[in-house]
Amino acid sequence: MIALLLTGCKRAAVDKALVYATLNNIIQTDSFFARTICSKFRTPDIPDSIIKEYLDGNNEFVKEQLKDARESFLDTGRIYFYWKRKHALEKAYIDTNCVGINEVILTYPVFSSDHNTVVVGLDEDDSGFMAVYRFVDARWVMLKKYYSWVY
Repeated sequence: MIALLLTGCKRAAVDKALVYATLNNIIQTDSFFARTICSKFRTPDIPDSIIKEYLDGNNEFVKEQLKDARESFLDTGRIYFYWKRKHALEKAYIDTNCVGINEVILTYPVFSSDHNTVVVGLDEDDSGFMAVYRFVDARWVMLKKYYSWVY
């Protein structure tokens, strides 16, 4: 009975399917021209105030995800962006060298324990932001955007 109770309290892990579905939805909804993306995720530096306000204040769950982020890479063929000129979804080129111009660098998305809120950052040519999104009506809606070169 105790084992069942402890298992029920454990937070659901964040899997790759959730990471890719979230990133694709955000990139396409916010119309980021993510034609070339660095294959290595950046590990975000999320302030405690954001963790407390948006991620349930659950530092342990956040730390687990940040640990996963350190060695995470984007898989080829899993990220798409909307190319307005072609009026179509296109696969992003995943650059394993990460030295290109106009290349997007993503932070590993960090979720709340219910997976309905996420913090993700995007950097392009030394300017970028970190944003908090909430899943509403089958899409990720931006709640707050933090401009920063360092995250």
